[in-house]
Amino acid sequence: MQHACRRLSVLTMICMFAGATAALYAGAAPEEVIDPVAPDTLTGVGHAVHEGAADGLVEEFLDRTDVRRVDWQTFGIGDIHSTIMRQSALPTAPFDFGYVLNTEIDPRLLSRLEPLDEWADRAPIEGFPDDFSEGMLEAMTHDGSLRGIPMRGVVDALHINTLIFEERGVDVPETIEEALEAARDLTFVRDDGARVYGYSAHGTPDNISGQVINLARAMFPDRDDAGIITADYRVVIDREPAIRAIAVLQQLYEEGILHPDISSHTVDDVTRLYETGRLAMWTGNITNYDNFNDPERSEVAGHSEAIALPFTEAYEGEHVGYTSTLFWSFVIPANTENTEFAWELIRHLSTAESQLHSGLYNANQPTRSSVLAHEDYLAEIPYAELAAELTAAARVAWPPFQGRSQAGEIAGNEIIRAMHGQKSPRQAAEDAAEGLRALLRDEGLLNE
Repeated sequence: MQHACRRLSVLTMICMFAGATAALYAGAAPEEVIDPVAPDTLTGVGHAVHEGAADGLVEEFLDRTDVRRVDWQTFGIGDIHSTIMRQSALPTAPFDFGYVLNTEIDPRLLSRLEPLDEWADRAPIEGFPDDFSEGMLEAMTHDGSLRGIPMRGVVDALHINTLIFEERGVDVPETIEEALEAARDLTFVRDDGARVYGYSAHGTPDNISGQVINLARAMFPDRDDAGIITADYRVVIDREPAIRAIAVLQQLYEEGILHPDISSHTVDDVTRLYETGRLAMWTGNITNYDNFNDPERSEVAGHSEAIALPFTEAYEGEHVGYTSTLFWSFVIPANTENTEFAWELIRHLSTAESQLHSGLYNANQPTRSSVLAHEDYLAEIPYAELAAELTAAARVAWPPFQGRSQAGEIAGNEIIRAMHGQKSPRQAAEDAAEGLRALLRDEGLLNE
């Protein structure tokens, strides 16, 4: 259903934050552990949105620590990581803390970052690690040590056009088997000749790989080899879960359930298909809920819902469904001279109170489940409760490595060949596995 504008006035939000939030988190501020001799300046490397996310919070840190200022070096995503990589190799880093996106990191970069386990023991973040996604923390672990604290993240959800479900008399699916059957029932031609697709995706090579990972993990949630490459660098695309997932895509394509141009569709193409009422289901960033329910851009406004990509009917676990995640993390270069103060800033920005402040005022998507489920955040974001459940169970689609983009192309091209009937799912999976193993072997990462 259509939702009202959720933008509160600054005055109203300040009053709300000062009341309910302060009461909830009373006493949650980090204990004082700082050496009394503080540096004049701390320097951070990140994106302009990271500077914005800290607005209204850095001042508290400055007052408490005697650090006089925090300077920001802001860049685009690629330049952020190249700057951190380059400067963390110097004798002394000219920055003290930074932000990294999980899709841009690799073991070389992680090895140049400060291990944070000891700092988390010495000066804990309240609620850590239980309130953070295990999958996100796993992705930021290198050589057995945590190298980053997740601070901003999004998860994927299954977006459903309830108008088409009602039009066809189809129930919202509760299992992956029901979702696949619903996709068939929701594919039809309207009286005006417009074809409606039950399910589709942005299916260029790198993105179609993500569809295989999603399906494999939804169909085989209890297996550690569901996907393409595991967190410990085992190539598993040639195992049963991925082969079955490729076979599903092949069958859906043959039956005309997927859009015939899926292999060239970008995210803009598939979201436009959804917004014009010609697509019943699509898996993508949960925040698209806002766009899909915006009457100024979407023809399905008020009729788009988000649910978890459901697991197989055989699943007996506690999670609502599978999701992949993209997220940013706070990091500290191992060669800064101000590690203690950088950690104290990160600790301050990572409290539940700080994350709630950033989420409400600065549109920063929290990574703490309790913040996503907080009543003040729920009042602003209709899908926050689902996001909280999914964040707790979120996993990255790919482990970090330098050839990650190339790996997506290798796997994706073979998946597309199978989807178009040029190869069997098994042959495509085996051919992809050969290329992926060679890629990981060249980087010294292959685990067999």
